[in-house]
Order: sequence, then C-alpha cells, then structure tokens
Amino acid sequence: MDGNPSGELILAGISHALIVLDSQHLVARINPAGEALFGTSAKHLLGRKITDVLQFADLRLNEALVEQDISLTARGVMISSDERKLGFADFDIHPLASGPEWRLISLSLMAQDGPILESENSDPSNLAIRAPDILSHEIKNPLAAIRGAAQLLERQLDDSQKTLTQMITAEVERVVNLLKKIPYAVLIPLTVFMLLAPFKPMPHVLEKLIMLKEGTLSRPIDIFDLIYHLAPLVILIGKVRVHKRDKGEGRNG
Repeated sequence: MDGNPSGELILAGISHALIVLDSQHLVARINPAGEALFGTSAKHLLGRKITDVLQFADLRLNEALVEQDISLTARGVMISSDERKLGFADFDIHPLASGPEWRLISLSLMAQDGPILESENSDPSNLAIRAPDILSHEIKNPLAAIRGAAQLLERQLDDSQKTLTQMITAEVERVVNLLKKIPYAVLIPLTVFMLLAPFKPMPHVLEKLIMLKEGTLSRPIDIFDLIYHLAPLVILIGKVRVHKRDKGEGRNG
C-alpha cells in the first residue's frame, strides 16, 4: 500500500479511548475505542458537554474537565457515564500543542477482576491535603502534576491568596528551565557515581533498599542517605521527561 495512513485510520487503530474537546468543552471528535467504552455511537456523543458524558468519583476531577489550560495525568480513577460505572481507568487531559483551544482526553480501562467496587471520600475541605488523590495514585509527569494541582487549588482561593499558586506554577517553570540547562555529560556520570558509591563494602543505595525491603529503614539519617544518593537519578529522569516533552511539542508545532 502506497502513502501514509490517514488520520481517521490511525484513530481507528488506537486501542484506548480518545476524545477531542473544543473551547466550549464540547465533544468534537471521538475514536471507535471511545464509542466502545461509552457504549454508544459518535453521533450520540458529538456536541455534548464533556461533563455530561464523563464523570469521576472525585468531583474535583470533574472540575478539571472544564479547565481550559490544565494538563493532568492520573492512573486508577473511577469513571462513569450517565450514572453508569465504567471501571477504573488511566486518564490524561491536556491542550493540543498545535492548537491550545483544543484539548485531548485519553482513557484506558484497567483490568478489573470481579465487580466494580469503589471507596469514596469527597470531603472538599481536604483539597490541599489530598492533592495526590486529585491526581490519582501514580503521576507520570510530576512537574505537570504540581502545575495541575496548583491550578486546581487556585479555583478554591480568593484573589489575595492566588499569588501563592502562581508562585508554585512559576517555580515549576523555573525547575523545568534548570533541568534543560544541566548537561547530560555532567548528570549521567554523577548519577552513576552516586548509585554505586561507596564501592566497598556495599553501595549505600543497595544497602538502604535492602533495609527498606526488610522494614528496618526507619532512622532519619538512613532515609536522608537514600534520598541523597537517588537525587541525581531523579533529576536525570526529570530532564529526560522534559526533553521528550519538548521534542514531542516540536514535532506537533
């Protein structure tokens, strides 16, 4: 077959649900996997407000659906549609780099054994304390998660306190810019050295991980030592993620 596959063919071949939203938070496009997830055809979904189509157990995630600039990635969140529970899913929402007025939602159902059970705790007073819950159990991009949490918090604060969340967002951007400036030629050797040091009798990282497995990692000095030796690795991973994100945005731009 000659030529490249069409966009429609690519969308049809993606196994997880993709939903494109317009600036009014209305469903503009949905792929066949999305139709299968919601159990209805596209013609019954297009033009509907996303909050009428997709709901979360945590009401604050529902608010994120209509936040134009928010980028948020989460795993293991309960999703529903028209009061029907669909199951736990990996969830991602972000503006399209090629057109920020458009947003893309990705939903991938997780394997579920047995009936769908759910534990709910929707006390809105715990917003600041339960920020990790808002973003679910595992955040794929911690910097984007911090930015997303700050944007969610900003909706709950009065004007006199919004400067705090703006400071958080600014600090995230500062960390991203700092990561870009650290050369791999310095960071990679430093990471390897810190993971292997001291070479005798045993690297501290391995020693502390053994203690963690045995349940004996309790002294503050040992916990600090583990974090200290893992810090360059965390920074390296963050730099790689930022580099991959920028490279992806460059291709889409």
